[in-house]
Amino acid sequence: MENGRAFERLLRNLYETGSSLSKLNQSQKVFSRVFLGVLSQSSRLLR
Repeated sequence: MENGRAFERLLRNLYETGSSLSKLNQSQKVFSRVFLGVLSQSSRLLR
């Protein structure tokens, strides 16, 4: 479970970085859709 928590923190950092980057361009909707897809897949794998 500790591994999953570290992974979640990494994903959150990536998400925050991506969010600030995507404010510079208009790919935020695409980015968040991809991110949510990855997040749901990884949480399914971690269970």
